[in-house]
Amino acid sequence: MKKLILMLMLCMPLATFAQKFGHVNAQDIMQSMPEFIKARGEVEAAAKQYDNDLKAMQDELQRKAQDYDKNASTMNETKKKETEESLQQMYQKIQQTA
Repeated sequence: MKKLILMLMLCMPLATFAQKFGHVNAQDIMQSMPEFIKARGEVEAAAKQYDNDLKAMQDELQRKAQDYDKNASTMNETKKKETEESLQQMYQKIQQTA
């Protein structure tokens, strides 16, 4: 029994020193990789294009709504209904895109 306890006491420090802990800064490694830099640039370009497209759609909707407000009094009922539906569809498309 004493031998077993002595053996465990001798092996215990070896087991604790056998485990090595390290720290890896993945953010620094990723930022230094050319593939990461290229992918980040592509994502940023795609996001900018998406924002520009959304802004253009919103500007077009606003312009068409202003035109409708100006000309609504001179339009017949069929044309009013078509224009209102078109504006509603554009608004829904913008909502789905955003």
